[in-house]
Amino acid sequence: MSSLGASKSAFDNRGIEVSQVRVGAEYFIGKRNYERTVKFPHPNGECCVCSDEGGLKLKCGHYMCPDDILDYAWKQIKTLKHEISCASCTKIVDIDDIIILGLPDDEEKQFLTAALSVNFCLSQDIQQCIRCKSYCQRKNEDSPQVNCLVCTKNMIKPYLFCWYCLGEWKTAPTEYKKCGNSNCKKAKIMQLESAPMIDFKDKKGKTVKVPSIRACPDCTTIIEHNGGCNEMTCNYCKHKFCFICLIPTKEGSLICKSTTWNPNATITCIPAPIQANI
Repeated sequence: MSSLGASKSAFDNRGIEVSQVRVGAEYFIGKRNYERTVKFPHPNGECCVCSDEGGLKLKCGHYMCPDDILDYAWKQIKTLKHEISCASCTKIVDIDDIIILGLPDDEEKQFLTAALSVNFCLSQDIQQCIRCKSYCQRKNEDSPQVNCLVCTKNMIKPYLFCWYCLGEWKTAPTEYKKCGNSNCKKAKIMQLESAPMIDFKDKKGKTVKVPSIRACPDCTTIIEHNGGCNEMTCNYCKHKFCFICLIPTKEGSLICKSTTWNPNATITCIPAPIQANI
């Protein structure tokens, strides 16, 4: 499911809520670390996580023991991943294999599959309406305004909510940028703080770690880096800046020393920290 289509911007979901994904992941990580009881009488290989001789072979050829399969899965789910990769390589582990090898109980299995479904929805620009619990796809990725068709039909008037804070849209429908909710900035900061880190190569070839999500330094629009160079342009306000240090461009070029092709760069490119205040 890559898109719901222009005429279908919502679908029903009776599973868990978005807000429960991280809380549930923390619960099951703690529960598994406390119990650590699953052992196999006939070890098959060395676990690539804990190095114990109790690992079971994955399709990629690496081994993981039952406890570590689920523990590692929950840690990836907590960062909103919708696919679980092997702890030793980048190959995806099938959810069926995680369940077969990890032996979760019914409660954990149900929450595991539901959490992965929620994370998949988020990866497809789909968000949950907190009023009716259906999932809605925003039509414009440059705007946080989302129209819930289910609530709109039931209320016989448009029901709009904010992509970031999930609160009902309080400003005019034509105001596509600001929802008017006082807690919206906090929701953005939470998204910035939970973003996974990605690797960049600096001018000298050294690897530096940078959050994969930034807020535009000019208008605070959330921007995710999906590969390519570090020069970013905000789709909303057209502000151009370096994704690593957040320093704006000058006369159309980066002025930080992050690239080899700009001999006029004068400022050292130091990775900016997570934006905890926007």
